[in-house]
Amino acid sequence: MNREELFDKYLQRALTPEEAAELKALLARDPAAGRALVEHINEASLIVRIAGRLHEHATAEEDSAPAPPPLASASSSPRQPWRWAIAAGLAFLATLAWFARPNPLPLNATLMAASAEVTIQRRDQVLAAEPGLHLAAGDIVQAPSQGYATIVFEGEAARVELRDGSKAAFNTTSHARVLNLTEGSVEAVLSPSAKQHAATLTMRTLHAEARSARGRFLLASETSSTRLEVSSGEVQFTRWPERQTVSVRAGNTAVAAPNHEFSVRPFLPEAWHSKDIGAVGLRGTARYDGQCFRLQGAGQDTCCTKDQFQFTYRVLPGDGEIQAQIRQIEFTDPEAKAILMIRQTLKSASPQVSLGVTASGGLELEYRARTDSRIQRPGHAGTPCWLKLVRQADVISTFHSANGTDWTMASSHTNSVAGPAFIGLGVTSYNHAALSTAVFDQVRVTSAPVDSSDQL
Repeated sequence: MNREELFDKYLQRALTPEEAAELKALLARDPAAGRALVEHINEASLIVRIAGRLHEHATAEEDSAPAPPPLASASSSPRQPWRWAIAAGLAFLATLAWFARPNPLPLNATLMAASAEVTIQRRDQVLAAEPGLHLAAGDIVQAPSQGYATIVFEGEAARVELRDGSKAAFNTTSHARVLNLTEGSVEAVLSPSAKQHAATLTMRTLHAEARSARGRFLLASETSSTRLEVSSGEVQFTRWPERQTVSVRAGNTAVAAPNHEFSVRPFLPEAWHSKDIGAVGLRGTARYDGQCFRLQGAGQDTCCTKDQFQFTYRVLPGDGEIQAQIRQIEFTDPEAKAILMIRQTLKSASPQVSLGVTASGGLELEYRARTDSRIQRPGHAGTPCWLKLVRQADVISTFHSANGTDWTMASSHTNSVAGPAFIGLGVTSYNHAALSTAVFDQVRVTSAPVDSSDQL
């Protein structure tokens, strides 16, 4: 029995014990079903109230009318029946409008790909997550802690991907497909052609709602907030319960949370940029939340003749330095690495000097003067730890520290990088098929030629 039939039988108080248990389970697993039931009850109550008010109005008019003279005979004129006819007609029209209300859009969602241990709950059943499975309204998809599930919407060049423990229920309304995200994050890619119908995708969490028909964006549900990141297109982002809405365009992010400023900000501060260097396998990202830089990157390290990593950088015209606290490096491989780097160009084989800390806790120094790089491991450092690179004339020096105050020099290199260069932060997962996250705090870049010091 579908949801609408359950609601109708609930209003008629005609549910069997099995149907009552089914309705209870539906309301427990799908928050949208509760809202739909309330709307169903409200609409039915409205019909009853309209008919009741019209009946009261007709009765009141008849009671206030002068008493008719005594009936002369059975053929005398009867009391006026037209008011009852109007009331009955309006009640009929209201009932007709109820049954003629717009039907929900078809879900048309199919599981395209999934890692092992993805689960799909349909009412009281748990289905095998096999590619090609068609989802039904109300289905709940759960990705494992280190896995993914990709769902496509047929005929619309649209897909969503749940990763790493994310959980979401799929539903529809008369004008949109609805995804209720209860935990984790989901990325949506909506790219209909000019000839295709662009159906709106609405994604909801405890704190907010995001709506868009075109573009690429990520919605993350966290304990006390919801974060939206828009890579392309435009998304309408509404915060509960105030229903305050902002428009978030490509390259921007917004956070909905109690007692938090609800505003739009760019992914990175002014003058900063990000880029995947080399053949990384998976697209990396870089975000700044007002205190920390959070980088995600793949790739097979920064070594030998070519680099493969996510680089977040700014231009260094001449002398200068960068220092930062490495707070976290995700363990996708013992050699996954968070680094500070100065490099000549953004090409993968560029001359460079870098100092980083690996997921296994080792300090790693690398420098490439021309075509091949050299690696040194000057010590061991867990996270958090502080790193620093200093460029002065034709010399680049590297330092590490346990507290950000007392520095130990790791190396010094002459003529490795000449002229204008790029200075910044990087992360590599040492795995083309996985993204590693690195968090950098207290990032400070100083550029001597323009006599500026930026503390972020």
